[in-house]
Amino acid sequence: MVLYTIYCLQGGLYMKKPFYTEEGLLLMLAILSIFFQPLSILCVIIIIMKIHYNKKMEKQLEETTNNKIKDAQNKLNELDNKILDKQTEDNSLNLKLETIQSKLKDTNMIINKKEDKIKQYEEQFNIMKNFKSYKDLEKELTTYEVGVFKKQYAFEISEEYSVKLKEIQKKQADYIKNGNAIIINLSEFIETLELNKSTRNKFVSSISKLVLRAFNNECDAALSKINSNNITNIRKRIESSFNQINKLSSLFAVSIHSDYLKLKIEELQLAFEYEVKKQEEKEEQKALKEHMREEAKVLKEIEIAKKKIEKEETHFTNALSDVKNKLKNANDTEKENLLKKLEELENKIKEIEENKKDILNREQNTRAGYVYIISNIGSFGENVYKIGMTRRLNPIERISELSSASVPFSFDVHAMIFSEDAPTLENSLHKIFEKYSVNKINLRKEFFRLPLDKIEHEVKKNHNAVVKFTKLAKAEEYRQTLKLEQSEEVESA
Repeated sequence: MVLYTIYCLQGGLYMKKPFYTEEGLLLMLAILSIFFQPLSILCVIIIIMKIHYNKKMEKQLEETTNNKIKDAQNKLNELDNKILDKQTEDNSLNLKLETIQSKLKDTNMIINKKEDKIKQYEEQFNIMKNFKSYKDLEKELTTYEVGVFKKQYAFEISEEYSVKLKEIQKKQADYIKNGNAIIINLSEFIETLELNKSTRNKFVSSISKLVLRAFNNECDAALSKINSNNITNIRKRIESSFNQINKLSSLFAVSIHSDYLKLKIEELQLAFEYEVKKQEEKEEQKALKEHMREEAKVLKEIEIAKKKIEKEETHFTNALSDVKNKLKNANDTEKENLLKKLEELENKIKEIEENKKDILNREQNTRAGYVYIISNIGSFGENVYKIGMTRRLNPIERISELSSASVPFSFDVHAMIFSEDAPTLENSLHKIFEKYSVNKINLRKEFFRLPLDKIEHEVKKNHNAVVKFTKLAKAEEYRQTLKLEQSEEVESA
Protein backbone atom coordinates (compact mmCIF):
# COMPACT_ATOMS: atom_id res chain seq x y z
CA MET A 1 0.00 0.00 0.00
CA VAL A 2 2.88 2.25 0.88
CA LEU A 3 4.48 1.43 -2.47
CA TYR A 4 1.29 2.14 -4.33
CA THR A 5 0.95 5.39 -2.45
CA ILE A 6 4.45 6.29 -3.56
CA TYR A 7 3.56 5.19 -7.08
CA CYS A 8 0.47 7.35 -7.03
CA LEU A 9 2.45 10.27 -5.66
CA GLN A 10 5.08 9.89 -8.33
CA GLY A 11 2.43 9.50 -11.01
CA GLY A 12 0.46 12.44 -9.78
CA LEU A 13 3.52 14.61 -9.49
CA TYR A 14 4.86 13.44 -12.81
CA MET A 15 1.53 13.99 -14.49
CA LYS A 16 1.10 17.23 -12.59
CA LYS A 17 -2.65 16.71 -12.32
CA PRO A 18 -4.90 18.44 -9.73
CA PHE A 19 -6.19 16.56 -6.70
CA TYR A 20 -9.79 16.35 -7.86
CA THR A 21 -8.89 14.12 -10.81
CA GLU A 22 -9.21 10.33 -10.66
CA GLU A 23 -5.53 9.90 -9.84
CA GLY A 24 -5.75 12.63 -7.24
CA LEU A 25 -8.66 10.99 -5.48
CA LEU A 26 -6.88 7.61 -5.48
CA LEU A 27 -3.82 9.26 -4.02
CA MET A 28 -5.85 10.83 -1.26
CA LEU A 29 -7.58 7.50 -0.64
CA ALA A 30 -4.21 5.66 -0.46
CA ILE A 31 -2.92 8.19 2.08
CA LEU A 32 -6.04 7.83 4.18
CA SER A 33 -5.81 3.97 4.03
CA ILE A 34 -2.57 4.23 5.95
CA PHE A 35 -4.50 5.50 8.87
CA PHE A 36 -7.70 3.55 8.26
CA GLN A 37 -7.19 -0.21 7.63
CA PRO A 38 -10.58 -0.91 6.03
CA LEU A 39 -9.89 1.59 3.44
CA SER A 40 -6.89 -0.39 2.22
CA ILE A 41 -9.12 -3.15 0.96
CA LEU A 42 -11.23 -0.64 -0.83
CA CYS A 43 -8.12 0.88 -2.33
CA VAL A 44 -6.94 -2.50 -3.55
CA ILE A 45 -10.30 -3.16 -5.15
CA ILE A 46 -10.32 0.23 -6.72
CA ILE A 47 -6.75 -0.22 -7.90
CA ILE A 48 -7.59 -3.57 -9.45
CA MET A 49 -10.63 -2.07 -11.13
CA LYS A 50 -8.50 0.82 -12.30
CA ILE A 51 -5.89 -1.48 -13.75
CA HIS A 52 -8.59 -3.52 -15.41
CA TYR A 53 -10.21 -0.37 -16.68
CA ASN A 54 -6.90 0.98 -17.97
CA LYS A 55 -6.22 -2.28 -19.79
CA LYS A 56 -9.67 -2.18 -21.26
CA MET A 57 -9.17 1.40 -22.31
CA GLU A 58 -5.76 0.57 -23.74
CA LYS A 59 -7.31 -2.28 -25.67
CA GLN A 60 -10.10 -0.05 -26.94
CA LEU A 61 -7.55 2.62 -27.78
CA GLU A 62 -5.44 0.04 -29.57
CA GLU A 63 -8.50 -1.22 -31.46
CA THR A 64 -9.53 2.33 -32.27
CA THR A 65 -6.01 3.16 -33.39
CA ASN A 66 -5.83 -0.01 -35.44
CA ASN A 67 -9.20 0.74 -36.96
CA LYS A 68 -8.06 4.26 -37.79
CA ILE A 69 -4.83 2.92 -39.21
CA LYS A 70 -6.80 0.33 -41.15
CA ASP A 71 -9.21 3.01 -42.39
CA ALA A 72 -6.29 5.24 -43.27
CA GLN A 73 -4.63 2.33 -45.07
CA ASN A 74 -7.86 1.60 -46.91
CA LYS A 75 -8.14 5.26 -47.88
CA LEU A 76 -4.52 5.21 -48.89
CA ASN A 77 -5.17 2.12 -50.99
CA GLU A 78 -8.20 3.79 -52.49
CA LEU A 79 -6.08 6.84 -53.29
CA ASP A 80 -3.42 4.57 -54.79
CA ASN A 81 -6.10 2.87 -56.85
CA LYS A 82 -7.47 6.23 -57.92
CA ILE A 83 -3.97 7.41 -58.78
CA LEU A 84 -3.45 4.22 -60.75
CA ASP A 85 -6.80 4.71 -62.47
CA LYS A 86 -5.85 8.31 -63.21
CA GLN A 87 -2.50 7.21 -64.58
CA THR A 88 -4.24 4.60 -66.72
CA GLU A 89 -6.75 7.23 -67.82
CA ASP A 90 -3.91 9.68 -68.51
CA ASN A 91 -2.11 7.07 -70.58
CA SER A 92 -5.30 6.40 -72.48
CA LEU A 93 -5.83 10.13 -72.98
CA ASN A 94 -2.23 10.51 -74.12
CA LEU A 95 -2.77 7.74 -76.64
CA LYS A 96 -5.98 9.39 -77.78
CA LEU A 97 -4.18 12.75 -77.91
CA GLU A 98 -1.40 11.26 -80.00
CA THR A 99 -4.02 9.69 -82.29
CA ILE A 100 -5.87 12.99 -82.53
CA GLN A 101 -2.64 14.88 -83.20
CA SER A 102 -1.73 12.36 -85.88
CA LYS A 103 -5.18 12.68 -87.42
CA LEU A 104 -4.94 16.47 -87.08
CA LYS A 105 -1.61 16.42 -88.88
CA ASP A 106 -3.10 14.28 -91.64
CA THR A 107 -6.13 16.57 -91.76
CA ASN A 108 -3.90 19.65 -91.99
CA MET A 109 -2.01 18.03 -94.85
CA ILE A 110 -5.31 17.27 -96.58
CA ILE A 111 -6.50 20.83 -95.90
CA ASN A 112 -3.26 22.24 -97.33
CA LYS A 113 -3.67 20.09 -100.42
CA LYS A 114 -7.29 21.17 -100.72
CA GLU A 115 -6.28 24.81 -100.27
CA ASP A 116 -3.70 24.40 -103.03
CA LYS A 117 -6.38 22.84 -105.21
CA ILE A 118 -8.74 25.69 -104.34
CA LYS A 119 -6.03 28.19 -105.33
CA GLN A 120 -5.60 26.37 -108.63
CA TYR A 121 -9.35 26.37 -109.17
CA GLU A 122 -9.49 30.06 -108.26
CA GLU A 123 -6.73 30.79 -110.75
CA GLN A 124 -8.57 28.80 -113.40
CA PHE A 125 -11.77 30.61 -112.47
CA ASN A 126 -10.00 33.96 -112.76
CA ILE A 127 -8.71 32.90 -116.16
CA MET A 128 -12.21 31.95 -117.24
CA LYS A 129 -13.55 35.19 -115.76
CA ASN A 130 -10.95 37.31 -117.54
CA PHE A 131 -11.31 35.52 -120.85
CA LYS A 132 -14.62 35.40 -122.58
CA SER A 133 -16.20 32.23 -123.88
CA TYR A 134 -15.12 30.99 -127.27
CA LYS A 135 -18.57 31.83 -128.60
CA ASP A 136 -18.11 35.44 -127.51
CA LEU A 137 -14.56 35.42 -128.88
CA GLU A 138 -15.86 34.25 -132.24
CA LYS A 139 -18.13 37.27 -132.29
CA GLU A 140 -15.49 39.70 -131.04
CA LEU A 141 -12.21 38.50 -132.53
CA THR A 142 -13.30 37.59 -136.06
CA THR A 143 -14.88 40.98 -136.57
CA TYR A 144 -12.27 41.96 -139.13
CA GLU A 145 -14.16 39.76 -141.57
CA VAL A 146 -17.68 40.86 -140.66
CA GLY A 147 -16.91 44.55 -140.21
CA VAL A 148 -17.22 45.18 -136.45
CA PHE A 149 -13.60 44.74 -135.40
CA LYS A 150 -12.65 46.94 -132.45
CA LYS A 151 -9.01 47.69 -131.72
CA GLN A 152 -7.59 47.73 -128.20
CA TYR A 153 -4.58 49.86 -129.16
CA ALA A 154 -5.16 53.07 -131.11
CA PHE A 155 -1.66 53.42 -132.59
CA GLU A 156 -1.29 55.59 -135.68
CA ILE A 157 1.57 53.72 -137.35
CA SER A 158 2.70 50.09 -137.40
CA GLU A 159 6.07 50.99 -135.85
CA GLU A 160 4.27 51.85 -132.58
CA TYR A 161 2.84 48.32 -132.51
CA SER A 162 6.33 46.94 -133.07
CA VAL A 163 7.65 48.92 -130.08
CA LYS A 164 4.74 47.78 -127.87
CA LEU A 165 5.34 44.17 -128.91
CA LYS A 166 8.95 44.46 -127.77
CA GLU A 167 7.73 45.83 -124.42
CA ILE A 168 5.40 42.85 -123.93
CA GLN A 169 8.17 40.41 -124.87
CA LYS A 170 10.50 42.17 -122.39
CA LYS A 171 7.81 41.85 -119.70
CA GLN A 172 7.54 38.12 -120.42
CA ALA A 173 11.32 37.79 -120.07
CA ASP A 174 11.12 39.58 -116.69
CA TYR A 175 8.37 37.18 -115.56
CA ILE A 176 10.64 34.24 -116.36
CA LYS A 177 13.68 35.89 -114.77
CA ASN A 178 11.81 36.70 -111.54
CA GLY A 179 10.24 33.23 -111.33
CA ASN A 180 6.68 34.53 -111.77
CA ALA A 181 5.89 32.59 -114.93
CA ILE A 182 5.77 29.20 -113.18
CA ILE A 183 3.84 27.97 -110.11
CA ILE A 184 5.63 25.22 -108.12
CA ASN A 185 3.64 23.35 -105.44
CA LEU A 186 6.50 21.62 -103.60
CA SER A 187 4.23 20.80 -100.66
CA GLU A 188 2.51 18.20 -102.84
CA PHE A 189 5.55 17.01 -104.72
CA ILE A 190 8.31 17.02 -102.12
CA GLU A 191 7.17 13.76 -100.47
CA THR A 192 7.46 11.83 -103.74
CA LEU A 193 11.16 12.61 -104.19
CA GLU A 194 13.71 10.77 -102.11
CA LEU A 195 16.39 13.29 -103.02
CA ASN A 196 18.44 15.82 -101.14
CA LYS A 197 17.38 19.44 -101.26
CA SER A 198 19.96 20.52 -103.86
CA THR A 199 19.17 17.67 -106.27
CA ARG A 200 15.43 18.17 -105.80
CA ASN A 201 15.70 21.90 -106.59
CA LYS A 202 17.72 21.16 -109.73
CA PHE A 203 15.10 18.63 -110.79
CA VAL A 204 12.20 21.06 -110.27
CA SER A 205 14.15 23.84 -112.03
CA SER A 206 14.72 21.60 -115.05
CA ILE A 207 11.03 20.66 -115.19
CA SER A 208 10.06 24.36 -114.97
CA LYS A 209 12.39 25.31 -117.82
CA LEU A 210 11.10 22.42 -119.92
CA VAL A 211 7.47 23.46 -119.35
CA LEU A 212 8.18 27.11 -120.20
CA ARG A 213 10.18 26.22 -123.30
CA ALA A 214 7.38 23.96 -124.55
CA PHE A 215 4.74 26.68 -124.01
CA ASN A 216 6.88 29.45 -125.52
CA ASN A 217 7.64 27.33 -128.59
CA GLU A 218 3.93 26.61 -129.05
CA CYS A 219 3.12 30.32 -128.76
CA ASP A 220 5.92 31.36 -131.14
CA ALA A 221 4.78 28.82 -133.71
CA ALA A 222 1.19 30.06 -133.42
CA LEU A 223 2.10 33.76 -133.54
CA SER A 224 4.26 33.24 -136.63
CA LYS A 225 1.08 32.35 -138.55
CA ILE A 226 -0.99 35.34 -137.40
CA ASN A 227 -2.82 37.33 -140.04
CA SER A 228 -5.80 39.65 -140.16
CA ASN A 229 -8.30 36.77 -140.34
CA ASN A 230 -7.26 34.00 -137.93
CA ILE A 231 -6.87 35.53 -134.45
CA THR A 232 -9.65 33.35 -132.97
CA ASN A 233 -8.02 30.09 -134.05
CA ILE A 234 -4.58 31.27 -132.86
CA ARG A 235 -5.99 32.24 -129.45
CA LYS A 236 -7.69 28.85 -129.13
CA ARG A 237 -4.40 27.17 -129.97
CA ILE A 238 -2.47 29.15 -127.31
CA GLU A 239 -5.07 28.51 -124.59
CA SER A 240 -5.26 24.83 -125.55
CA SER A 241 -1.45 24.55 -125.28
CA PHE A 242 -1.60 26.28 -121.87
CA ASN A 243 -4.19 23.80 -120.54
CA GLN A 244 -2.55 20.69 -122.03
CA ILE A 245 0.96 21.55 -120.81
CA ASN A 246 -0.35 22.37 -117.31
CA LYS A 247 -2.22 19.06 -117.26
CA LEU A 248 0.90 17.12 -118.25
CA SER A 249 3.14 18.97 -115.77
CA SER A 250 0.68 18.60 -112.87
CA LEU A 251 2.35 15.27 -112.03
CA PHE A 252 5.41 17.29 -110.98
CA ALA A 253 3.29 19.95 -109.20
CA VAL A 254 4.49 22.54 -111.76
CA SER A 255 2.18 24.81 -113.77
CA ILE A 256 2.34 27.95 -115.92
CA HIS A 257 0.98 31.06 -114.19
CA SER A 258 -2.25 32.51 -115.59
CA ASP A 259 -0.67 35.99 -115.65
CA TYR A 260 1.94 34.67 -118.07
CA LEU A 261 -0.87 33.40 -120.30
CA LYS A 262 -2.43 36.88 -120.19
CA LEU A 263 0.84 38.35 -121.46
CA LYS A 264 0.80 35.88 -124.35
CA ILE A 265 -2.80 36.81 -125.18
CA GLU A 266 -1.83 40.49 -125.04
CA GLU A 267 1.07 39.75 -127.38
CA LEU A 268 -1.37 37.97 -129.70
CA GLN A 269 -3.72 40.97 -129.72
CA LEU A 270 -0.83 43.31 -130.48
CA ALA A 271 0.52 41.04 -133.21
CA PHE A 272 -2.94 40.86 -134.75
CA GLU A 273 -3.45 44.62 -134.71
CA TYR A 274 0.11 45.03 -136.01
CA GLU A 275 -0.80 42.89 -139.03
CA VAL A 276 -4.05 44.83 -139.51
CA LYS A 277 -2.19 48.16 -139.32
CA LYS A 278 0.41 46.96 -141.83
CA GLN A 279 -2.43 45.94 -144.14
CA GLU A 280 -4.03 49.36 -143.67
CA GLU A 281 -0.72 51.05 -144.46
CA LYS A 282 -0.41 48.94 -147.60
CA GLU A 283 -3.90 50.06 -148.57
CA GLU A 284 -2.94 53.66 -147.83
CA GLN A 285 0.19 53.33 -149.95
CA LYS A 286 -1.86 51.73 -152.69
CA ALA A 287 -4.43 54.53 -152.47
CA LEU A 288 -1.65 57.14 -152.46
CA LYS A 289 -0.03 55.61 -155.53
CA GLU A 290 -3.45 55.45 -157.20
CA HIS A 291 -4.00 59.09 -156.30
CA MET A 292 -0.59 60.03 -157.71
CA ARG A 293 -1.33 58.12 -160.93
CA GLU A 294 -4.70 59.82 -161.11
CA GLU A 295 -3.11 63.24 -160.59
CA ALA A 296 -0.51 62.48 -163.25
CA LYS A 297 -3.27 61.55 -165.68
CA VAL A 298 -5.19 64.72 -164.78
CA LEU A 299 -2.10 66.87 -165.34
CA LYS A 300 -1.44 65.09 -168.61
CA GLU A 301 -5.05 65.64 -169.69
CA ILE A 302 -4.83 69.32 -168.74
CA GLU A 303 -1.56 69.69 -170.63
CA ILE A 304 -3.05 68.03 -173.72
CA ALA A 305 -6.20 70.16 -173.43
CA LYS A 306 -4.10 73.34 -173.08
CA LYS A 307 -2.11 72.51 -176.19
CA LYS A 308 -5.30 71.68 -178.06
CA ILE A 309 -6.93 74.95 -176.99
CA GLU A 310 -3.80 76.92 -177.85
CA LYS A 311 -3.75 75.29 -181.27
CA GLU A 312 -7.48 75.97 -181.80
CA GLU A 313 -7.08 79.50 -180.48
CA THR A 314 -4.23 80.16 -182.94
CA HIS A 315 -6.18 78.58 -185.78
CA PHE A 316 -9.39 80.52 -185.18
CA THR A 317 -7.55 83.77 -184.43
CA ASN A 318 -5.75 83.51 -187.77
CA ALA A 319 -9.02 82.64 -189.50
CA LEU A 320 -10.68 85.64 -187.86
CA SER A 321 -7.84 87.88 -189.06
CA ASP A 322 -8.21 86.54 -192.61
CA VAL A 323 -11.95 87.20 -192.59
CA LYS A 324 -11.41 90.75 -191.36
CA ASN A 325 -8.87 91.38 -194.14
CA LYS A 326 -11.26 89.99 -196.75
CA LEU A 327 -14.03 92.25 -195.51
CA LYS A 328 -12.03 95.30 -196.49
CA ASN A 329 -12.16 94.46 -200.22
CA ALA A 330 -15.40 92.40 -200.35
CA ASN A 331 -18.63 93.41 -202.14
CA ASP A 332 -22.02 93.41 -200.46
CA THR A 333 -22.80 89.78 -201.21
CA GLU A 334 -19.37 88.64 -200.01
CA LYS A 335 -19.60 90.87 -196.94
CA GLU A 336 -22.81 89.17 -195.81
CA ASN A 337 -21.19 85.73 -195.93
CA LEU A 338 -17.99 87.01 -194.36
CA LEU A 339 -19.89 88.67 -191.51
CA LYS A 340 -21.65 85.38 -190.73
CA LYS A 341 -18.29 83.65 -190.83
CA LEU A 342 -16.85 86.38 -188.59
CA GLU A 343 -19.66 85.89 -186.04
CA GLU A 344 -19.11 82.13 -186.01
CA LEU A 345 -15.38 82.60 -185.50
CA GLU A 346 -15.89 85.12 -182.71
CA ASN A 347 -18.32 82.74 -180.93
CA LYS A 348 -15.85 79.93 -181.37
CA ILE A 349 -13.06 82.05 -179.94
CA LYS A 350 -15.29 82.98 -176.97
CA GLU A 351 -15.99 79.27 -176.40
CA ILE A 352 -12.26 78.59 -176.56
CA GLU A 353 -11.67 81.37 -174.04
CA GLU A 354 -14.24 79.83 -171.69
CA ASN A 355 -12.63 76.41 -172.06
CA LYS A 356 -9.24 78.00 -171.52
CA LYS A 357 -10.44 79.63 -168.31
CA ASP A 358 -12.01 76.35 -167.16
CA ILE A 359 -8.81 74.41 -167.78
CA LEU A 360 -6.74 77.10 -166.08
CA ASN A 361 -9.12 76.96 -163.11
CA ARG A 362 -8.88 73.15 -162.98
CA GLU A 363 -5.10 73.43 -163.10
CA GLN A 364 -4.97 75.97 -160.29
CA ASN A 365 -7.78 74.46 -158.19
CA THR A 366 -6.54 70.96 -157.39
CA ARG A 367 -9.77 70.13 -155.50
CA ALA A 368 -12.18 70.64 -158.39
CA GLY A 369 -13.54 67.43 -159.88
CA TYR A 370 -16.42 64.97 -160.14
CA VAL A 371 -18.03 62.77 -157.51
CA TYR A 372 -19.55 59.73 -159.22
CA ILE A 373 -22.23 57.25 -158.11
CA ILE A 374 -21.82 53.91 -159.94
CA SER A 375 -23.01 50.30 -159.55
CA ASN A 376 -22.17 46.85 -160.85
CA ILE A 377 -25.09 44.47 -160.35
CA GLY A 378 -23.33 41.53 -161.98
CA SER A 379 -20.32 41.82 -159.66
CA PHE A 380 -21.79 43.05 -156.35
CA GLY A 381 -25.56 42.57 -156.53
CA GLU A 382 -28.49 44.94 -156.15
CA ASN A 383 -28.35 48.18 -154.11
CA VAL A 384 -24.54 48.25 -153.85
CA TYR A 385 -23.05 51.57 -154.99
CA LYS A 386 -19.54 52.97 -155.21
CA ILE A 387 -19.20 56.64 -154.27
CA GLY A 388 -15.88 57.89 -155.63
CA MET A 389 -14.14 61.00 -156.93
CA THR A 390 -12.02 61.92 -159.96
CA ARG A 391 -10.38 65.12 -161.20
CA ARG A 392 -10.30 63.92 -164.79
CA LEU A 393 -11.51 66.35 -167.39
CA ASN A 394 -13.44 63.41 -168.81
CA PRO A 395 -14.65 61.44 -165.75
CA ILE A 396 -16.06 58.62 -167.89
CA GLU A 397 -12.49 57.57 -168.63
CA ARG A 398 -12.03 56.87 -164.92
CA ILE A 399 -15.20 54.75 -164.86
CA SER A 400 -13.92 52.78 -167.84
CA GLU A 401 -10.68 52.09 -165.98
CA LEU A 402 -12.64 50.79 -162.97
CA SER A 403 -14.50 48.46 -165.35
CA SER A 404 -11.25 46.77 -166.31
CA ALA A 405 -10.38 43.06 -166.00
CA SER A 406 -10.60 43.23 -162.17
CA VAL A 407 -14.41 42.90 -162.34
CA PRO A 408 -16.45 40.61 -164.62
CA PHE A 409 -18.90 43.31 -165.74
CA SER A 410 -18.78 47.04 -166.49
CA PHE A 411 -19.96 49.74 -164.07
CA ASP A 412 -23.13 51.73 -164.69
CA VAL A 413 -23.16 55.47 -163.94
CA HIS A 414 -26.10 56.73 -161.88
CA ALA A 415 -24.85 60.29 -161.22
CA MET A 416 -21.86 62.50 -162.03
CA ILE A 417 -21.64 65.50 -159.69
CA PHE A 418 -19.20 68.34 -160.46
CA SER A 419 -17.84 70.18 -157.41
CA GLU A 420 -15.26 72.88 -156.80
CA ASP A 421 -14.27 70.85 -153.73
CA ALA A 422 -14.82 67.25 -154.81
CA PRO A 423 -12.77 65.60 -151.98
CA THR A 424 -14.89 67.34 -149.32
CA LEU A 425 -18.13 66.29 -151.02
CA GLU A 426 -16.88 62.71 -151.33
CA ASN A 427 -15.80 62.55 -147.64
CA SER A 428 -19.10 64.06 -146.54
CA LEU A 429 -21.10 61.40 -148.36
CA HIS A 430 -18.82 58.65 -147.02
CA LYS A 431 -19.37 59.79 -143.42
CA ILE A 432 -23.13 60.11 -143.84
CA PHE A 433 -23.43 56.60 -145.30
CA GLU A 434 -20.70 54.98 -143.17
CA LYS A 435 -23.14 52.62 -141.44
CA TYR A 436 -24.08 51.24 -144.87
CA SER A 437 -20.46 50.50 -145.79
CA VAL A 438 -19.90 47.00 -147.21
CA ASN A 439 -16.38 46.86 -145.73
CA LYS A 440 -16.55 48.45 -142.30
CA ILE A 441 -12.81 48.04 -141.72
CA ASN A 442 -11.38 49.49 -144.92
CA LEU A 443 -13.65 52.39 -145.81
CA ARG A 444 -11.39 53.27 -148.76
CA LYS A 445 -13.20 50.57 -150.71
CA GLU A 446 -16.03 53.13 -151.03
CA PHE A 447 -18.83 50.56 -151.52
CA PHE A 448 -22.17 51.06 -149.76
CA ARG A 449 -25.27 48.87 -149.55
CA LEU A 450 -28.40 51.06 -149.50
CA PRO A 451 -31.22 52.21 -151.81
CA LEU A 452 -30.22 54.76 -154.47
CA ASP A 453 -33.08 57.01 -153.30
CA LYS A 454 -31.23 57.68 -150.02
CA ILE A 455 -28.12 58.85 -151.88
CA GLU A 456 -30.19 61.02 -154.25
CA HIS A 457 -32.10 62.59 -151.36
CA GLU A 458 -28.89 63.50 -149.49
CA VAL A 459 -27.13 64.93 -152.58
CA LYS A 460 -30.07 67.05 -153.74
CA LYS A 461 -30.98 68.26 -150.24
CA ASN A 462 -27.53 69.34 -149.05
CA HIS A 463 -25.12 69.50 -152.01
CA ASN A 464 -26.52 69.80 -155.54
CA ALA A 465 -30.23 70.24 -156.16
CA VAL A 466 -30.09 70.01 -159.98
CA VAL A 467 -27.91 66.94 -160.49
CA LYS A 468 -29.57 64.24 -162.57
CA PHE A 469 -29.78 60.65 -161.26
CA THR A 470 -30.28 57.61 -163.50
CA LYS A 471 -32.31 55.14 -161.49
CA LEU A 472 -32.13 52.09 -163.73
CA ALA A 473 -28.83 50.31 -164.13
CA LYS A 474 -28.38 49.08 -167.69
CA ALA A 475 -26.04 46.22 -166.76
CA GLU A 476 -26.23 45.15 -170.41
CA GLU A 477 -23.51 42.50 -170.31
CA TYR A 478 -24.88 41.04 -167.08
CA ARG A 479 -28.47 40.87 -168.33
CA GLN A 480 -27.36 39.37 -171.65
CA THR A 481 -25.35 36.78 -169.72
CA LEU A 482 -28.45 35.83 -167.71
CA LYS A 483 -30.51 35.43 -170.88
CA LEU A 484 -27.79 33.28 -172.44
CA GLU A 485 -27.65 31.06 -169.33
CA GLN A 486 -31.45 30.70 -169.35
CA SER A 487 -31.50 29.74 -173.02
CA GLU A 488 -28.75 27.18 -172.42
CA GLU A 489 -30.78 25.68 -169.58
CA VAL A 490 -33.85 25.44 -171.83
CA GLU A 491 -31.84 23.75 -174.59
CA SER A 492 -30.26 21.28 -172.16
CA ALA A 493 -33.70 20.43 -170.76
